[in-house]
Amino acid sequence: MPEPERPEITATTTTSLLDPPHQNLAPALEKAEETEISDISRLKKAPDGGLTAWLTVFASFTVHFLILGVVYSFGNYAAFYAANGLDSLSSITWIGSIGAAARVGFGLPSGRFAELYGFRTMMFCGTVILSGGLILASFCTNSTWKLMLTQGLLFGLGSSLVYFPAVSVPSQWFTTKRSMATGIAVSGSGIGGLVMALVIEKALTAFGPAWTLRMTGIAMFVGLCSILPLVKTRIPPAPKSKTDWSVFRDWNFLLLLLLTLFATFASFIPINFLPSFAINVVGSSPTEAAILVSVYNGAGAVGRIVIGIAADTVFGRVNSIVLCGFFSGMSMLFIWTFADTFLILVVFAIVNGFVAGGFIALFPVVLGHTYELERLPSLIGTILTFSALGNLCGSPLGGLIQSQFGYQWLAVFSGLVMMVSLVFSVTLRIKVDRKLWKIV
Repeated sequence: MPEPERPEITATTTTSLLDPPHQNLAPALEKAEETEISDISRLKKAPDGGLTAWLTVFASFTVHFLILGVVYSFGNYAAFYAANGLDSLSSITWIGSIGAAARVGFGLPSGRFAELYGFRTMMFCGTVILSGGLILASFCTNSTWKLMLTQGLLFGLGSSLVYFPAVSVPSQWFTTKRSMATGIAVSGSGIGGLVMALVIEKALTAFGPAWTLRMTGIAMFVGLCSILPLVKTRIPPAPKSKTDWSVFRDWNFLLLLLLTLFATFASFIPINFLPSFAINVVGSSPTEAAILVSVYNGAGAVGRIVIGIAADTVFGRVNSIVLCGFFSGMSMLFIWTFADTFLILVVFAIVNGFVAGGFIALFPVVLGHTYELERLPSLIGTILTFSALGNLCGSPLGGLIQSQFGYQWLAVFSGLVMMVSLVFSVTLRIKVDRKLWKIV
């Protein structure tokens, strides 16, 4: 039988989570193709593999390794700054929070710019900005507000321009293996955090914060520039289309936005406060605190891959988001709250890091499953732009709670916020299908 005529793709088409993946919309790139495609008629079914596809996954992995490896290691900087009298811990956490908020807060324009001007162009611009921010920060290590502008705002802005194209490009090359490919790509953030936490801790002790920031900035520039040739898109951009605000009338999109907002509000609290918790509550050494961060990030790397594969093959993508939120909240409330030994903190780092990593791997996949892939950068950017409030306020508010009520109430607070995210994820799951045992 002849293949039925495919519908025209527009910038305003939306689908339900109940619809099958866009297998008819996923195209393949000819082997000799070196530039981005501009003609939709040349697109075919997604290859779900091949050298070019896996090289884009490697490029995305490298971006996550470098950028989020630095982001997730900020707890080491915070503990060092506080120990050396720069400012109070609650004030210092604003540096990392501003950076995390800027990375996601500029998500909407970053995703749109990538669609308009090309992924590689915007990623190079972002590389220059974030590397420059870290190098400028190396001359400001005696001033909290200057570090907020450089290590925080400039680094976050540059990271945004690099991150959103990188996180969305693997979805263009995979359909049935999309969760696995995305999980492998974002596992770079966990592995990067594992490596960076140890390297930064050693560098801070040996060279001080100024040279640590300079070396990190140079390494970021070289590493990110080296993978730009591997970033190849196969879904044509829609440069003449306008930002589509109709998604805010879609309850699936709004629920995913809200669960991401509250999840990000809580998720940066453990990674930013684990080092100081270990030192001040358990009595660990700075080296043990750095190892704890590495364990957390290493578990996250494994979680991104394992949960990505399980979401494709066993549990379903929406179900997996629900499970990640549940175990994340429970681990904060019933493990971290009562942790009084280093071993218990290690258990918490493994459990919470594992499921937190899975959540990060899943929400872009759910978006890619639900909407047209050419819109993925701007849709991811839209959700993370609104979640910037959680990135900005989560850790400073947690620091305020810690200073007033202690570390145990900080853990309770983060767990309760994560449970709010769980409510929205369960609501999304019920809206998709009321049969809760169904794999979706």
